[in-house]
Amino acid sequence: MTEDDVLKERYDRVRAEKKNMSGKISDICRFIGFGLLAAFYTIYTDDQRFGALLSDGSWAKFLLISFAFAGAVAIFFDYMQYAAGYRSVKDAIGADNKMYRDESWAYWIWNNAFLAKQAATLIGCLALIAFIFTV
Repeated sequence: MTEDDVLKERYDRVRAEKKNMSGKISDICRFIGFGLLAAFYTIYTDDQRFGALLSDGSWAKFLLISFAFAGAVAIFFDYMQYAAGYRSVKDAIGADNKMYRDESWAYWIWNNAFLAKQAATLIGCLALIAFIFTV
């Protein structure tokens, strides 16, 4: 086996692992986004203990709205990632060289929605943790 073959094998293995990990990260962000919305709904509709905590202008209410909003944003960017990815793949299939167009708007959204989804998830989790320590 030549050195080029070894490098190609390593490259293929690393690419497969990257694809696997990015898929898992994407799934986890989606699950957390829905979980943040479920936590919001559960707390917001509770009319006993949390009703007093969620008075206008309270820090707890701000954190509650923050993690709910972050969850909704994460789900939105999850959808945008898939929609833009679909468009990028469709464009690549139709291209003569069968390659992604790095300069296309769909490719840009596809990559950046993945990052934005992760950021929204992180912000939502931090807001939820702060909410827990507030109440």
